[in-house]
Amino acid sequence: LTGARKKEIKRKEHICHVCQKIFQESSVYKRHLRFHSSNRPYACNVCAKTFIEEGDLKKPSEIHMGIRPYSCDMCSKSFRQKNDLIVHKRRHTGVRPYLCECCGKTFDKQGDLVSHLRIHKGDRPYTCDIWNKAFHSKHGLVEHMIIHSDSRPFTCEVCNKSFNRRDNMKIHKLLHQKDQPHVCT
Repeated sequence: LTGARKKEIKRKEHICHVCQKIFQESSVYKRHLRFHSSNRPYACNVCAKTFIEEGDLKKPSEIHMGIRPYSCDMCSKSFRQKNDLIVHKRRHTGVRPYLCECCGKTFDKQGDLVSHLRIHKGDRPYTCDIWNKAFHSKHGLVEHMIIHSDSRPFTCEVCNKSFNRRDNMKIHKLLHQKDQPHVCT
């Protein structure tokens, strides 16, 4: 490239001062800058959630109106987004396209693979503020936090005894499967 051509290309580049991302088009650059700003001028008139772009208002209105245009032809469950339907159909077909190269385990969602990889890396980004105990997944932390509340959301269908942890309920349910009668305490 000649020096003049390099200058012409440089002039058209827009570099984000926050994240150093480079944009060729001014309009795309300006839209990107809004993501770093607290300026969110478009608000949902139902829930007051605010958005950077007017087009983003479509999503909450579809949620509030219960619009679910994508239906599974195998079980008739419906979804708001086409990609959610695609991922759901994998449950019916058994397709698990995301492979852990460390252990060979497969997943139907990329996010599940990403969470799983934290186990191999030893990453525990989710921390309990009370015990300072760390977890690989947000789900693990949420389930742990039940311990710190009076909530007992897991109930045995046989005897109605409730538990604060799913694994404790599963162990308890094994008692009902044995031949000898069991009385819950």
